[in-house]
Amino acid sequence: MSDKTFAPASSARRALCSAFALASFPASSLAQLRVEITGVGSQQFPISIANFARNGQAPAEIDSIIRADLARSGLFRIVDAGG
Repeated sequence: MSDKTFAPASSARRALCSAFALASFPASSLAQLRVEITGVGSQQFPISIANFARNGQAPAEIDSIIRADLARSGLFRIVDAGG
């Protein structure tokens, strides 16, 4: 027996698998993506920090340090004091 006897069955199987693979690709392109953010950063509270009065004992940049710490926590969104 030669291998040529089984060649048509192998070709048909390969063609069927290829057709199935190509038919399944459009279905995956119709999928929708939904992202839900939970945890830290999902709801940031707006907060405004006024400049601190300088009394000579505290470092001059204490207000910027507090703003940066609150922003880095992920719980607060720093907004302009507006005044």
